[in-house]
Amino acid sequence: AAPQITAVTPTGTSFSSGDGSSGDPYIFSINEDANGEIAFTVSDGDSDPMTLSCASNPAWVSVDEATKKLTLGPLQANVASGLNFNCKVNDGTDDSNIVYFTATVVEVPDSPVWSVEIASFVNQPSVAISGKTVVAVDEDPTDTPAYTLDTANMTCDTVGGWSPALAVHSSTGVLSGTPTTTGASCTVKIDATS
Repeated sequence: AAPQITAVTPTGTSFSSGDGSSGDPYIFSINEDANGEIAFTVSDGDSDPMTLSCASNPAWVSVDEATKKLTLGPLQANVASGLNFNCKVNDGTDDSNIVYFTATVVEVPDSPVWSVEIASFVNQPSVAISGKTVVAVDEDPTDTPAYTLDTANMTCDTVGGWSPALAVHSSTGVLSGTPTTTGASCTVKIDATS
């Protein structure tokens, strides 16, 4: 007898609609950087060993032929909708019914990651700060980090001269300013958001 896929069970995602037929595919969404799995329950009257195969599956959907499972692992670069693919099992002779899917990988906003940090530096009074730039990188190439000086969380000597003298350019991350006091020190905190 020909094998049959009798059930399809998702983990880490869920089917929003569909019955798996070509006219009504299982529709599911999964977040970028998330993991999931789709397990197939199969039957075969002859108890033949069966293998799972899929056609047109995206690169982030890997097929385990022996366990009859799909492993889902989309990344940010995989964000897209309307990804159609289908799967079936084979008992060495006959194919099963075909199960159809339509997938969407949902973009999740990512926090920018610092790629350059300024630990500390010494600057002389009345000399402009130069050559100090912070850089944050966002995984999403369409997002550009915005920099702000977090003056509420800066610790500066009470001798003064630093706080009002410091600034960070909101789009380039360049630190600027001219301190006015000798011997003053300041721990600067810069935030990046996108």
